[in-house]
Amino acid sequence: LGAGKQALVRCLEDIPKPPALQETGGNPHAPELTSTITNCRGCGELTRILQEHSEVLNHTHVSAAWVCLARLRTGRGGGEVLDVLATLQDRTRDVLGRMNG
Repeated sequence: LGAGKQALVRCLEDIPKPPALQETGGNPHAPELTSTITNCRGCGELTRILQEHSEVLNHTHVSAAWVCLARLRTGRGGGEVLDVLATLQDRTRDVLGRMNG
């Protein structure tokens, strides 16, 4: 590495790393929750996960849920989609509020 790159690497190493996100009450770590949301197989499952983990959802989780809903809505009944849509809209508002958005 050149001198400039070495200096950059040293600067990056000096940046404090954020503590691992460990939720209380049996909630999964953030990446695990994202994976769980992404792998939902039905609207009911997605709604349940969004409700159970509403306090720890972040922008990545909400984004994953919107993508999952788009995938799930193909060929699904309208009632299930409307239920998860209402829940997801509420969670999106919550997350945006915490982000001052």
